[in-house]
Amino acid sequence: MKKITLLFVIFTIPLFLMAQNISFVPKVNRTLELMTTVFRLAGDQDFINNNFEGYTSHIDRHFGRFNQHEVIQMAQRMKQQYHFSSQDVMDLALMLKDEKDVFVYNNNITTNHFSKLFSKDSIEKFVILLNDFYTISYFQMFFNHMEEDIIIAENNFAAALSEIRFEEIVPKMKANQHKTYTIFLSLSNGNHHYFSHLKNKSGNDAYYAIVGTTTVNEDDAPIYSASVIKPLLQQLFDTK
Repeated sequence: MKKITLLFVIFTIPLFLMAQNISFVPKVNRTLELMTTVFRLAGDQDFINNNFEGYTSHIDRHFGRFNQHEVIQMAQRMKQQYHFSSQDVMDLALMLKDEKDVFVYNNNITTNHFSKLFSKDSIEKFVILLNDFYTISYFQMFFNHMEEDIIIAENNFAAALSEIRFEEIVPKMKANQHKTYTIFLSLSNGNHHYFSHLKNKSGNDAYYAIVGTTTVNEDDAPIYSASVIKPLLQQLFDTK
């Protein structure tokens, strides 16, 4: 049976395209994938989704021997001492820039959900440890190995997405070059969905939805329906 692994498929929707033909560009987001793996290993139940046994066993086999890495221990402290929620984990992932094989904190982001929870110095320490984990665990090799599964997931999601009429969701939305909307498809989050809003120093707003996957078919591949996706898109576009 084909094993499904942790991945995130990204569809970016420029707002100025909403009144015209909408262009979707599927990509894979390594940062979210990496962060979810770390917090899974740290024992965060929100990121332990055993609906896909092939996926979870593959993750555990590849990364299990690194479960005592410093970044895993720090992730545990973030949850236990600083009460980091799963939403905080997703927000922090979105605040990191993926610069080839190095992840850095994006200082251009003015939104800071963590000022009362976690100092900037602590975040920077976490990012250093995250980069070390990425390197020694051969995360990129794991990521590359999953290319076929990524294509299957994004095609299944795109098929369901094609059934949605966006003019019914946002009929009065006007073009605004300062707003972007991005949807991530996550196999790791199961029934969990997340919504984030980040603002940068130029005054631009970025809205994100991270959509979990709840169902697989007989080939152990994720499947989606327009009836599930449509209200999530509505919530994304209504995010303030």
